Amino acid sequence: MEATVPRRFALPAPWLAASLLLGAICWTGIATLTAGMLSVQPAEAGFDLDLLLQAGRRVAAGLSPYDPANLVQPLHARDLFYSYPPVVAQLLSVVASLPLAALLLLWGIASVGGLLLVTEALRRRLAPDLSMVAALAPVLAAAPLVFPFSVALMFGNLDAWFPLVYGLVLLAALGAGTGTRVVAGIGLGTAVVAKLHPASLVVWLAIRGRRERALWVVLAATLAAGAVLVAVSVALNGWGPWADYLTVVQAEAGALILTPVNIGPAPQVAMLFGFSEGAARVLGALVAAGALGLTAWAAEQSRDVVTSLALAAVASLVILPITWYHYPLALMPFAIAAYLRARPAQVPAVRWLLGAAVLASLLAIVAPVAVWIAVALVLVAVARTAPTALDRVPLAAQASPA
Repeated sequence: MEATVPRRFALPAPWLAASLLLGAICWTGIATLTAGMLSVQPAEAGFDLDLLLQAGRRVAAGLSPYDPANLVQPLHARDLFYSYPPVVAQLLSVVASLPLAALLLLWGIASVGGLLLVTEALRRRLAPDLSMVAALAPVLAAAPLVFPFSVALMFGNLDAWFPLVYGLVLLAALGAGTGTRVVAGIGLGTAVVAKLHPASLVVWLAIRGRRERALWVVLAATLAAGAVLVAVSVALNGWGPWADYLTVVQAEAGALILTPVNIGPAPQVAMLFGFSEGAARVLGALVAAGALGLTAWAAEQSRDVVTSLALAAVASLVILPITWYHYPLALMPFAIAAYLRARPAQVPAVRWLLGAAVLASLLAIVAPVAVWIAVALVLVAVARTAPTALDRVPLAAQASPA
């Protein structure tokens, strides 16, 4: 694995100050809006987290985490119900008695903290001569403007943690130490058990690991973490909750997926051309197969590991029949990596590309499918900043501790 030679491109002091001011204004706005949405009954914010807490309370009471009504009734993709594996509810049962507002605040602080942690680690690896403030300030300012991320924070969605999870895997791919690789695998294994669709990254790790053996540490940790979580879940509450989970999965498999907020390629194409629900599912199967093919191709062919993993990350978002508009927030670490590794001549174009990506993500407020424009712009920025032969230096020369 290789890393690029770091170069200075810090924002001028006035722009840095403007970033900090913009960040303060935006975060204040998010906090005010969330507080207002929490104050009404029923609360309009934190409902994703509340579903998890309700399931956690059922587990704490010795019950199945699943609402019995959702085990028998027909479902729609937009229905609100707990549909994660039992282990998620079991983990949250520990804090399920705490107030929603307090947990949502902690959830948001921890998620943003994870994003900043990844940013700092990427700065050390890709641009060590750039100051911490110069790297973190633009990210902190832009984060609340990234609609998928801000929505995930306001609703308390599990995907709010994905910048941290995907960012750790990216750091591992860039040659971070063994400790980081193990932590990345544990994070990915947890994400796979909780959300399923990141499992396609296991394919990327297995194939890419043939040329970069260090990635097999991530793969092993991913598989081990997933196995341990399932084993502990069964040891605590037996197989009953998992049997209920399979019933929920079967019910989900038959849920209607044709809805504007399902931004997956298959349902969007089906709605555009007036195809039926059945046709949308056939298209979905083809998209999933294509996504796995893209993952394998990117792992095998792409010389630049950041571009390769970015393509695999995008593919992981469309594996399942339903793709929510907050899923693409997983691309945030790749946008940050593109910004940090840009060569001086590329910096203006990369800033425009990423700025346009943020604006495109805001369009998702009225047209959720517009978030794919943001994804495309991030991929262009990542590919544009891929190191050339002249930029590459042995990774060992820049090795840093985990």
